[in-house]
Amino acid sequence: MNELKNIEAEILQLESDLIDKRQRLEALKYQLGQGSHRQSNCQSIQTYDSRIETQHLRGLKKIFDAIPEPIMIINRDFTVAMANRIIWESTLDSQPGQCPTCHQLTHNLDRPCSGVTHPCPVQEVLRTKSPSRVEHVHYDKNGRALYVEIIAAPIFDENENIVQIIEICRDVSDRKWNEIAISNQLEFLKTLVETIPSPIFYKDAEGVYLGCNTAFEKVLGLSKEAIVGKTAYEISPKELADRYHAADRALMENKGTQEYEAQVLFSDNSLHEVVFNKATYMKSDGSVGGLVGVMVDITSAKRTAKALEKSVSRFNAFMDNLPALAFVKDQYGKYVYLNRAVESFYNQTAEQRLGKTDYELWPSTIAETIVSNDQKVLTKDRVLRTQENVEIEGRLKHHLVVKFPITEENQPSLLAGVAIDITDWRESEKEREALQRRLETSHRMEALGTLAGGIAHDFNNILTAILGYAELAAMSSAQYPDIRNYLTHVLTASNRAKELVSQILAFSRQSNEQPRPVIIRPIVEEALKLIRATLPTTIRLEHNLDSNGATMADPTHLHQIVMNLCTNANYAMKDGGGTLKVNLSTMQIEPFHARHYPNLAVGHYIRLTVGDTGIGISPKDLEHIFEPFYSTKSKEDGSGMGLSVVHGIVKSCNGTISVKSKLGEGSCFEVYLPRIEAEILQNVEEESQLPIGRERILFVDDEKMQTELAGDALSRLGYDATTFTDSTQALSHFIKHPDNWDLVITDMSMPGITGDVLGRQIKSIRPDMRMIICTGYSETLNEERAKEIGFSAFILKPLIIKELARLIRRILDQSL
Repeated sequence: MNELKNIEAEILQLESDLIDKRQRLEALKYQLGQGSHRQSNCQSIQTYDSRIETQHLRGLKKIFDAIPEPIMIINRDFTVAMANRIIWESTLDSQPGQCPTCHQLTHNLDRPCSGVTHPCPVQEVLRTKSPSRVEHVHYDKNGRALYVEIIAAPIFDENENIVQIIEICRDVSDRKWNEIAISNQLEFLKTLVETIPSPIFYKDAEGVYLGCNTAFEKVLGLSKEAIVGKTAYEISPKELADRYHAADRALMENKGTQEYEAQVLFSDNSLHEVVFNKATYMKSDGSVGGLVGVMVDITSAKRTAKALEKSVSRFNAFMDNLPALAFVKDQYGKYVYLNRAVESFYNQTAEQRLGKTDYELWPSTIAETIVSNDQKVLTKDRVLRTQENVEIEGRLKHHLVVKFPITEENQPSLLAGVAIDITDWRESEKEREALQRRLETSHRMEALGTLAGGIAHDFNNILTAILGYAELAAMSSAQYPDIRNYLTHVLTASNRAKELVSQILAFSRQSNEQPRPVIIRPIVEEALKLIRATLPTTIRLEHNLDSNGATMADPTHLHQIVMNLCTNANYAMKDGGGTLKVNLSTMQIEPFHARHYPNLAVGHYIRLTVGDTGIGISPKDLEHIFEPFYSTKSKEDGSGMGLSVVHGIVKSCNGTISVKSKLGEGSCFEVYLPRIEAEILQNVEEESQLPIGRERILFVDDEKMQTELAGDALSRLGYDATTFTDSTQALSHFIKHPDNWDLVITDMSMPGITGDVLGRQIKSIRPDMRMIICTGYSETLNEERAKEIGFSAFILKPLIIKELARLIRRILDQSL
């Protein structure tokens, strides 16, 4: 802008100089017109000069030569009549005194100038008889091109004929070069403005458009001609023009630059969001000439920004609601992003952790592992799935972590990751594995229980015969003491076998005793008396029996639980001694105990604990400790049935048993039995003599030895007994003589008609018939089921004559 001002000032100065020179030229022409020495050729002038050398001519020539700009007087034949000194100094070949033509002198041409670019001023004056102004390119003696402005004027004689032409030349090279430079610069600026893709416009101080580029035309859908000379109100809607006009006014008042967002109606009638950047330009007098504006369409950018903002909002919402811990670290290992789950998990704000490294957050041992995993991800540029541990309030937390690199262009890689807390899962997995082992143990025990029950069935039949005949023999050998002694040993051995079968049946959830309300404390006290007598002096017995609660159980079985557990504890401390601790207490299982007591329902329980300080049990043995025939003892010291029987008894009472043990630190068994509120009845003393009777009894068993034994035993007790080994024959006989019987005793498992079916048939014939059913083992029949069918009693083999005699008498004496 300043350069334009300088050029304008220079042009004004040149015009002022030109006026001065014109005035000087008019004076010179006047002086030349007063002389009487006008000649038609150069020779006549020279002759005249040589002949008449007046003082006036010499003065005129001095003035002529003193003029700093080239001046020539040219004859009509184009020869130079007179030239001032600067002409001769600037030409290469001509010298004063010669008589060249003007075109030879200034252009080195053989003929006058012609053409549009170089019109001959002499010819133009001769043609028009008036002054002429042209621009020529002259060349100095060095061959340098000079731009000159030539002013030619006619010199008339007294008859108004042109006799000579005077030319004044002015060097306008600087101006011409400046004009060319300005033109080039303007052309460059015009091309630049047109090339810029952003719409550009400029207005005057009144807001009238002075011009614009092609991009602005395309935006408005108008040509330059339709824009230039108009205001914003003439090419834009009023509501938009008001905004533009107010902004323009503010810029004109404050000058400088301006930037603001607005809307523009494009040629397709769509509103676009744009940013205007405007600046004022000044006139030479310092006033505001107008403004130049550039418009940038940000519609797409704003849409992208809005979409990005929405995407970021969704991402933040997703990450903040993600239950996993999400994080991003920079190349220095500092946390630069943490989601809300991290804040919740560590109970810290993100600001408390952002900008810190793992070494600042964790102990060195934990941090080293985390940083090592980070390096694997960054150096190998791969995804890493691993487990990492952190410590929160002294508790170790386990995380499943997925880490991966994030590479940004020309920037070091970032590291991102997601961590899931698997602490509870790992603990539950351990519990699941423990439960799975218990379940497998339970399945094995159930399978062995079924097998044991089948064995017990046959074994009970054999024991029944041994015990029965031994009892009969003992009754008949009162006068033979030696024989009676032998039989006593047989009965003792048989009773031990009976106890073994009882253990097997207890293991398989079968028993000849029905559960009843029992106070546990007296039974434990009685068992501890027996245990104390067998303990060596190296083992100390400590007990704390702080419960008078009752449970539904067989008292014999409870006694067996205490004896077996204490015997095992005694064995564990037999070499080094120690302390045997027995505790009895009452506790309540709440819902939050479920993790520690998964097999117990909510309620009150009696807890029996038996602990020792012995050698302990290895983890491998703990998995099998309750399996039958599994024992850590030598073959001479144990059969492996003790703990399996205890397990079966506890399970049959709807309780549970667990064990905790470490090698070298002893073991502790915990038994939980459901606690009940019940009135405990005292046992009636057994009768000293066997009861007898005279009733008629029908006895049915598929084992011949059983029927023979029953016939002999019942006969000795005074009963009229009829026996059958075939249940079908027995039923047929009963049908023929239904009133001949007072009691029916039948086995359960028989070929043909089983005991329960036989009982139904008999009841259908004589509903008042009293019946007893017995079995060595049955999965389908128990006391409750037997009574539903119509049996008066249900007993398990082996049959003991004394027990059978009391049961028969009790049933026969009951009133119908």
